[in-house]
Amino acid sequence: MTPSAAADLWMSAIHPLTTQGYNTVISPAMITSTTGINWMTSFVKLCPQCYKDIDIIAVHTYNINATKAIANYNTVHSLFPEKKIAITEFACQSFYSGDPYHNCTVDQAKAFMLAIMKFVEKTPWIVWAAYFGMFKENEIGGGVYKTNAMIGDDGMPNILGKAYLSS
Repeated sequence: MTPSAAADLWMSAIHPLTTQGYNTVISPAMITSTTGINWMTSFVKLCPQCYKDIDIIAVHTYNINATKAIANYNTVHSLFPEKKIAITEFACQSFYSGDPYHNCTVDQAKAFMLAIMKFVEKTPWIVWAAYFGMFKENEIGGGVYKTNAMIGDDGMPNILGKAYLSS
């Protein structure tokens, strides 16, 4: 969807709800890549009222490098400093062919998750973060590799699930 179409839809469907007692309004979710950040920047420029309505900027991240992911969160915050950020989904996964590997091992996924969660815990402008791994190890997980799964085949939290719960 283009930023213009999203702005039109926002004004017809979301904006009217802001006068009906809804206390927290979350932006359209964007990926924290240059493309996603440019999309959100265009959206708020096209629709200043949309931006006024938004309490929280929603982002999602698929990356294999926690340092880069955190840098992207900082970029989003620098562009929209008066808004809180919600990381609606994140996983140790790359969909870009230029990366050295696309699928993280379980140990890499755990390290990535814990680095992001450590950043989230100490960052007051991030209101929550949800790891994208609520599936069993041998299920297809919405496009991310199975090493991001947080549930063992027995239905209990696996090593990644336990790490998330304890973070």
